Amino acid sequence: MGWSSLYFLTVDGKIFKSGFGSSTDNLLEINISNIKGQVKKIVCGLKNVYAVTDAGTCWVWDETMCPTKPVQCDIQEKFHVKSIDVGEKHTLLLSKGCLVDGGVYLLQSLYPIPLSVPCKVTAVSCGKEHSLLLSENGTVLTFGLGSRGQLGHGTLDAVAEPRVVEALEGLIVTTVAAGGWHSAALTDSGDLYLWGWNESGQLGFPREVISFQTFPGFLEFPDDQRIKSVACGSRHSAAITADRTLWCWGWNSYGQLGIEEKAVDVATKVHLLNNMKAHEVTCRFWNTLAEITDS
Repeated sequence: MGWSSLYFLTVDGKIFKSGFGSSTDNLLEINISNIKGQVKKIVCGLKNVYAVTDAGTCWVWDETMCPTKPVQCDIQEKFHVKSIDVGEKHTLLLSKGCLVDGGVYLLQSLYPIPLSVPCKVTAVSCGKEHSLLLSENGTVLTFGLGSRGQLGHGTLDAVAEPRVVEALEGLIVTTVAAGGWHSAALTDSGDLYLWGWNESGQLGFPREVISFQTFPGFLEFPDDQRIKSVACGSRHSAAITADRTLWCWGWNSYGQLGIEEKAVDVATKVHLLNNMKAHEVTCRFWNTLAEITDS
């Protein structure tokens, strides 16, 4: 999902687009005939769209220029890209096999990001001006701007290099998500922790009481339900519980929560059509996308 567009990746590697630059009635197919390998992942930034293939190559195109063909990123020949995520001012690549397996690099310079502890990174998530890294043993590291507590280190200071979030040590984190100015971590036991800016209630805590949360805070759900999936947008959050119910909270001026209220600071159940079940949820900028089925 981009700022004003939505991309679909089919099982056979084709890419379609709706929203800005496409017809209101039909999906626009992106011409990727020049891409080598099958596309496995696409990520949208404010302007550019990135695609990663099964061959470990990375491609980019400007979504404001349509139609257009993707251009291969200028990456070292032996650099195998496993995953990618995009912030407002930075893009992170996660390597596989070549160079450093599980190493993290800035796309703009291919500069390897030094880690405060030796570990293999398995996932990256970029916010507006901060990033989260998840290691294979469930450790969370954060770096970037910290002016709203989004790094989780107990201060509002910026951190130049990834630092372990000590408040989460001892927990095995399985998923991390970076919002605009807030962050989330989901553990193997289904517990959800959030921290950062709470101006719109995006942390799920009372915004009149908590404007910034500089340490990870546990978010309790009704009936102590376990969380299966979490995602963060610019100023909203979403989660799916073990019973496949979708919950959203935070800013809702564009209807990104799927409820009527303009903003809520408590996790609120989203009533899906025909009581369908949610399986995956994704948030970007000001929108939310959920995969739902009837079972």
